[in-house]
This record gives sequence, structure tokens and C-alpha cells, in this order.
Amino acid sequence: MSSAAPRVSRVISELDLPELLGPCLENPVPESFFQASRLYNALSYHRQDITSALVHFLFIQEGEIEKAMYDTGAMMRKSLVGAGLGSMVDSIWGEVPDRPDPHARLDMRYARGEIEVEVSPLAEAPEGDQLPELQRRPDQVHLAALHLHQCFDEDSLPISDMRVNAAFPSHPETPRMTLRFIHKALKSLGWLASGKGDPGRFKAAYMQAFPNLVDFTKNFLQISELSIEVEDLNEHTNKIHMSVPVDHRAAKNYNVQMAEALNLFNPFHVEICHPRTNALLLSFTIADGEVHISFGMRCGKLAWMGNEYETSVLEWDRDDFCEIHVVVECSLVPLGVTLAAIPFPAIRLQCWLDRAGAILVRCIDVEESADDTLASVALDMQAFRRLLMEQFRVELQHSCAGDDPAQSTMQFTVRALFPSSSVSTLLSQWFEEFIIRRLTATDPFKTMADLLTALGQDSFQLSQNYQ
Repeated sequence: MSSAAPRVSRVISELDLPELLGPCLENPVPESFFQASRLYNALSYHRQDITSALVHFLFIQEGEIEKAMYDTGAMMRKSLVGAGLGSMVDSIWGEVPDRPDPHARLDMRYARGEIEVEVSPLAEAPEGDQLPELQRRPDQVHLAALHLHQCFDEDSLPISDMRVNAAFPSHPETPRMTLRFIHKALKSLGWLASGKGDPGRFKAAYMQAFPNLVDFTKNFLQISELSIEVEDLNEHTNKIHMSVPVDHRAAKNYNVQMAEALNLFNPFHVEICHPRTNALLLSFTIADGEVHISFGMRCGKLAWMGNEYETSVLEWDRDDFCEIHVVVECSLVPLGVTLAAIPFPAIRLQCWLDRAGAILVRCIDVEESADDTLASVALDMQAFRRLLMEQFRVELQHSCAGDDPAQSTMQFTVRALFPSSSVSTLLSQWFEEFIIRRLTATDPFKTMADLLTALGQDSFQLSQNYQ
């Protein structure tokens, strides 16, 4: 046994979080959190411009009524010209009105504390499935998005084709540092799941180690009421369940609009499942004013909980890949709109994780449900289901050139298609109002900045305390 082994055993047995987690949180971790916080503070400062740009980007295209008016006018003009009355057209109806370009591109750049946002109309869609090109600079965050109005394959289904491409500076060691922290945090959860673990002591240790994060979460959760339970599944496997009430009063004091947004999805349920056996690894639920999370632990690692509790642990394969399935199910509650809650079908996502620093997500199933008829009042669920399974894709890729942080980037891409003509007018109007009101009044950017600042402060203090 190495000389470090007894020390590690003592750190875990005493749940000394500064000693356990501190080495994982040295710079550049705190500084990365602070840099991200500065980005979100800049987004918050410029949120009026960002909101206007997003509304223009998403809703500038002509709607069904405008399209019908333009098409009818064009048909009437063509008929008069065909009847030899072309000279009378302009005197009767005036000049041909300019129709808005059918597509749009959004560019948002952040560098040296400043935000630039621009929306450009596009007359023609790019060929194929190409993403919007980016300007790559080591000191710049650049997000580019395309909103294309097209028809999908032989059915001529009108769709909104959303393509997002973003790149931002990263540290060369980001994947390794992230995995190292997760490994150490799982050791503390392994202690909790063991016979020596104590939920009260575990809760107190984390609240003491992350005081700024605790203060932030108090704006939304009754963190003092956090409940932790450990259930024995078999000799080596345990199930940990945590639950905490939502604090609506504190949320209103922090931000009234944010408090309303907490009820936007009710319920919201996520499960992480085994790709072949469907065994459960983790479940997360927000419903009726409470947050619940449950997961399995076996020998200090996350464990799949199969039938009759035949368990195995989550591990990388020999090529350093890992596949998981994520099932998302929720109901949308449009605030202030005379619509019932809109239940969305359960969506199964296939997620490939690469230890080198990459994530690929695509949709492989959208379950049919008895609530499809209700949801179809707002959206063509059959078309929505088909487009998700055939076209939805999310990628996160870390890349670096040597050890130079200036040459390391994280690239994030999204491709999603939606049936545009089937969205109800009421829901479309609500969504437009939601963007305008939530981004300006709720200011989620400021919320993210506060969270990242708290994480930066706690990670810096932990990294100092262990030395």
C-alpha cells in the first residue's frame, strides 16, 4: 500500500472535504468560474438588446396570415397581367410590397467585457446541413445561429430549422479536471452509502464546504430542510434519495418573475437508464413544489439498479466511451395563458460520452401517449415526434493544440427542427411574450452569474484550505 493510501482513507473516513476536494479546485478552476460569471453579467447588462435580437430572429418571418395575404395579392396581380391589364396593377394596388426574407442569422460575440449582437436576414438557405460559420479568436466567445423556414422532404411539411454553433475559450485540462472532481465527489457519496456514513454529517460537511453556493440555493430551495435517506439494495449496493422543498417566498424576494418560472414545467422528470437493460442509474424530479433526486451507489461508484437489484457500476469501456440513455418527461404550464397544462411525450435521448472531452446527444424515441390529443391542440405531435427522432442532435466538443490555453476551445452545436405551421397562434404569442418578459424581467443571465460567482468563491476557498 502506498504511503498516500492511509491519508486518503483518513480524509474519506473523516469526510474532510477541503482535503478531499481542494486539490481538484485549484486554479484554473476558480478563475474559469469567475470568467464565466463576467460573461453572464455582460449578457445581463445587454439583455434588452439580446431580447430584441432574439424576437427579431425567431419571429421576423411572415406568419400564416401574412403569407396568405402576400400570396393572394401576387396571384391577383398575375391574373390582371395575364388579362392584359398590367398597366392598371400599380395604379390600383400600388407598388409590389417587399416581403421579408424567409430566413435569419443571429450572431452574438463577447470579448473584453463587451457584447455585440446582430440579426441578418437571409434570402436563401445554405445548402445541405451545414452549420453557421464562426470567427475563431482565442479571446472571443462567438455564438451563431440560423433560423430557416423550409419544407421537410417529400411531405412538404413546413418547418423551422434551428442550427446553433458556438465556441468559447477553454483550458486544455478541462476534461481531466472535471472527471477528477467527479471521482473525488463520488468518494464522499461512497462514504455516505457505506455503513460508516451519516446523512446529517454529510449534509453539514457540504454546507460548511460550500457556504456561498448554499446561500445562492437559499434563493430557491429550503436547503435547511434537505432530507437524505440511504436504502440498502443488497450487500454492496445502496440507493441514495435526496429531497428538498422549493422556497417560493425566497424566490419572489430574489426575483418575482423567476419565482413564476419555477412553475413553468410541472412536473419535470428525468431518468438516466442503461442503454440495453433499461436499468435505472439516476432519477431527478421537480413536481408540486419539491425537488427529488435518487441514484444507486456501489463501492464508491454510480450503480445501475436493475430488476431485483442486480446491479453493476457505470464505467468507461476499453475505448474510453460510455453510453447512457436519458428519458425526459414534462408538462408545460403556460403562465398567464388560458391553456391547460400541455403534457409532452417522454423523449428518450441517446448520449455518448467521450473521456477525452466530448458529448453527443440524439433522440432515438418519442413515446406515444394518451395525452397526445391534448398536446396536439398546441402542436402537431406526430410531426414533432418524427422531426425529433430524425434530426435532433446536440454536440459538445473540447479541443486543444498542445498546452497553450489560448488554443483550447469548447464547441457547442445544436440542430433541431419543429413543425412551424402547426403551432397554435395562442401558444406562439405566449412564447414570444415569454421571451420578451422573461429575459428582461427574470434576467436568467444574472442568476447564472450569481451561481458561477458562488462556485468560484467556494472553489477558491476550498483550494486554499487544504494547503
